[in-house]
Amino acid sequence: MKLAPTTNQPCRHQRGFFLIIVLLAVTAIMLIYLTANARRLAVLKQDLRLVEQKQIQRFNPAASGVTTNRAPVPSASAP
Repeated sequence: MKLAPTTNQPCRHQRGFFLIIVLLAVTAIMLIYLTANARRLAVLKQDLRLVEQKQIQRFNPAASGVTTNRAPVPSASAP
């Protein structure tokens, strides 16, 4: 009668299963990380767009429809 050798190492099938579980966990963590970064990037783009609009309004009041106390600039073409 043949008996299987007793070893403390798991069989090859069990190691492969464990490896697949670990790879799936690492992949899930990477996907969560990428999703969080994409969301953060979208929020930063929106904030940058708002800052840009405020700067355009601040430095170019004619484009924003804001009137100022400055005297009008005389036109270069005189009759």
